[in-house]
Amino acid sequence: MQDVDIPTEFESRMFRHWTTKLLWLTIHPAIHGIRPFIKNPVPILTLEVVNFFVQIGFDALIFYFFGIKSLAYLLVGTLLGMGLHPLAGHFISEHYLFTKGQGTSSYYGPLNFFIYNLGYHIEHHDFPYVPYNRLPEVRRIAAEFYDGLPYHTSWFKVLWDFVFRDDMGPYARGVGYLPQGLNEDDVELKAKAIREAKNNRKKTS
Repeated sequence: MQDVDIPTEFESRMFRHWTTKLLWLTIHPAIHGIRPFIKNPVPILTLEVVNFFVQIGFDALIFYFFGIKSLAYLLVGTLLGMGLHPLAGHFISEHYLFTKGQGTSSYYGPLNFFIYNLGYHIEHHDFPYVPYNRLPEVRRIAAEFYDGLPYHTSWFKVLWDFVFRDDMGPYARGVGYLPQGLNEDDVELKAKAIREAKNNRKKTS
């Protein structure tokens, strides 16, 4: 799977205990930045090189004029803001399988105000060209399609469950729709058979 938004097999195997899942969340911004170079590397553009040196230059100026504490503040703020902060829970709530068979979930709560209604994520997937300020209206006028679906009311609980539930972690990332006529158990059996076949080939080679 070349989608760089989906964790690597290494992540899925490595980050399974609550302590390692907590670490994964903490360094999630760095992992998300490195993963594309591993899963689907593409030639680096000139503007990307320019951007890199501009950012390094800016960081150097911060360090020179304001000291290491200010530079550390920017780094820690980035890790917290995209890692363990409750607002960062939307990264997890949107596409991880908190409910079996449901590849994405919506969040209906007050924090939607701060992230432009991105919590209305099922509605966003159904109507990707509807502007953010109209997504609550989509849910209101098509309530019969959304009222029966599981949803989140707390991103703090999302992060808590991601860390402490045994069935959650990087390996619980939804990757798309199920093939017609198959359920999740069928897909898991097929994946297990593929893994066993690969292991058998390694043993015989």
